[in-house]
Amino acid sequence: MEKGESTLREDNRAEGQQSPQLEDARREYRGFLVNAYQGESEAYDKAVMTLSAGALGVSITFIHDIVQSPRKETLILLAIAWGSFALSILAILTSMLTSQKAIRKAILQLDHGTIDRERPGAWYGRFTAILNLTACVGFILGVVFLVWFSLANLSMVAHSP
Repeated sequence: MEKGESTLREDNRAEGQQSPQLEDARREYRGFLVNAYQGESEAYDKAVMTLSAGALGVSITFIHDIVQSPRKETLILLAIAWGSFALSILAILTSMLTSQKAIRKAILQLDHGTIDRERPGAWYGRFTAILNLTACVGFILGVVFLVWFSLANLSMVAHSP
């Protein structure tokens, strides 16, 4: 960093203000970050939805084509896996709705000038984050229980004549 830049930053900090160029750069960078966040959020929702639905399909194919008669004691593992995948899909679908509500609420808060005094998006934003975490945990649990079910039944298939 050059001496002039350091002095400019120190002067701005001392006054509690930023240069117009720095403010413009921050605003532009913030816009970039918001767009990146939106893109990543959409990609996350699509990925979890696609992976969960795909895992359900793969598990049905696995049972139909490879293990026609799974061991009865392993069916609970399959039920937990399917329930976890279904929970993941439902959580993502619900989070899409709550995310829309949060954005709509934040727009109203901005329009009414209350966004600085209230949580942006109200409780919808927090609930959306909880739903996204639920979708992720549901997917991971679904994978774990599906793998457990598969391994338990593949060993049976491997020992069949």
